[in-house]
Amino acid sequence: RYDVVFLTIGANDALGLRSRRAFAQDVREIVLRLRKVNPDALLLVSLMPRFDRFRSLRSPLRWNLALHAASLDDAARAAVRGLDRVFALPKPPPYTPTFWATDLFHPGPSGYREWAEFVLDSVPLSLLEPLRRRHSPRG
Repeated sequence: RYDVVFLTIGANDALGLRSRRAFAQDVREIVLRLRKVNPDALLLVSLMPRFDRFRSLRSPLRWNLALHAASLDDAARAAVRGLDRVFALPKPPPYTPTFWATDLFHPGPSGYREWAEFVLDSVPLSLLEPLRRRHSPRG
């Protein structure tokens, strides 16, 4: 069992033109299964990257993919909204020039570091407080 589960999901679903309903159902099912085996965990859900900012993709593909990804993102957020100790991360900030790996599509080492910092900065302290109390020496 884990204290925090970080689920990153969606980019391949957007690329594969997955339907909103199927994607939202899958995200909810995955989150519910994670909850079942990790009943006390904080579940962090990172959804779509900002495909509109992928300079490696040419227009109109970039914009069409961004629109589809945003639609999937909205559907998945609605599917997990209101679930206990589940937090869907906000949409990511602009990617820095050092974010990308050499393929200009995936995050590189700096990108993963930036992503981790964004995650930590985005999670409300109220969700982290029970973890701190659980692991404090005073219990």
